[in-house]
Amino acid sequence: EVHVVEAADGATTDLIDPCTGNGRPNPVPFFDNLDVPFIERMDEAGYRPEDVDFVVCTHLHHDHCGWNTRLRGGKWVPTFPNARYIMQRAEYDRWGSARGSHPEIAYNDGVFERSVQPIVEAGLADLVSGSLCLTDGLQVEAAPGHTVGHQMVRLASDGSHAFFTGDCFH
Repeated sequence: EVHVVEAADGATTDLIDPCTGNGRPNPVPFFDNLDVPFIERMDEAGYRPEDVDFVVCTHLHHDHCGWNTRLRGGKWVPTFPNARYIMQRAEYDRWGSARGSHPEIAYNDGVFERSVQPIVEAGLADLVSGSLCLTDGLQVEAAPGHTVGHQMVRLASDGSHAFFTGDCFH
């Protein structure tokens, strides 16, 4: 499930957990080489990829960061070129430099290379440790457990609160 949250003042458009993405191999048949109209549906809802200001990945499993990128000219490139991609440093390290010290997970093979590294190479990643306020009323908070660097998003508006927990309650 994807959540697009627009601030009440229209200042930012924020995307949380951009699903699996198209054209990616996966040992789970349901996710294998998807071809779905994700971007077209966003457009129908009034959001273009270049309109997104923040992409928050609660963690870096394939079904939470796949649409970070899309294949263009044989290369994985950022889907949301004007966005800052918010990831916890511990999660980034687990799938990057510390990968060898963790068990491999078949359904996540190649995800870092396709969906995370191109974002970092484009200079669009913000690696955070702990909490970070994105906008007035919207912040990320560390929620390790499902993964070492899992995070959630807290939304506060007009006295109400909502939490986007990723797989915190798996």
